[in-house]
Amino acid sequence: MSVLDDLISKGLIEAVETDHAVSGQWLQDARRHLEAAKAIAELDPSGAYVLAYDAARKSVAAALLKTGHRVKSRPGAHQALAQYAKSLSEPTDRSPGSTGYAATETDPSTAP
Repeated sequence: MSVLDDLISKGLIEAVETDHAVSGQWLQDARRHLEAAKAIAELDPSGAYVLAYDAARKSVAAALLKTGHRVKSRPGAHQALAQYAKSLSEPTDRSPGSTGYAATETDPSTAP
């Protein structure tokens, strides 16, 4: 069972219609958060960390929405998103000739 399937079965992620406009907006928000985090990093490291965390969270949520899923708003939502994000970079196939990494379900050519 994939991490995504596991999170769905636990009721933490649900299927929804893909929404490229919303996912694109979340990616723009994430970029702005990163720019702001860089700008304030020396002045307010804690604030920069919060902005960087939100940028990562919104980026993963955008990728998930492009696959037709979203994290349900409930306790454990941030952890579910973190588990999904981690699964995107975990080795899945160690056979010769394999890249060894999970392919995302999002086609990069469709990114806004």
